[in-house]
Amino acid sequence: MYSLKAILTVDYGKELRASLEVGDTLYPYDNLVKVGCSSYGGVLLLYTSLTYEDVVELLRRSKLVYVKSIAKVDICCPDDKELLMRCINDYLRSTNARVGKVKVYERGNLKRYLRDINNLIKGFYERSSKLKLYIAPVDYKVCIGLTIDDD
Repeated sequence: MYSLKAILTVDYGKELRASLEVGDTLYPYDNLVKVGCSSYGGVLLLYTSLTYEDVVELLRRSKLVYVKSIAKVDICCPDDKELLMRCINDYLRSTNARVGKVKVYERGNLKRYLRDINNLIKGFYERSSKLKLYIAPVDYKVCIGLTIDDD
């Protein structure tokens, strides 16, 4: 299904070059791939019908110059504190996730919600877990994704 699959962080000011680089890499596998800019500098949004795992494998094989990191997107929630907290809680409960690491991109309203987010996630924390939770603002919503931490 064609949807927002990943958030890419790139070198600031290199968004156009990075989007072309990523688009050229994925186009042979998905000719509807779209790499768009976010309202935040250095952040790109990847829309594709490929799976996240396929995207990561293809991008890692191509040795991209400008892409710094790739964060998975499972769901997006409203950028409203109460709705966001409920959304994160429901998502973690539905996936029955025990999180070992958390990466919150502190931009926009997320800076103000950080303490509440951390308090909420404490209930889902397990030191030995290999799961990493990404929480990132994307324009007028907040996207959440879980991946296995391979560090």
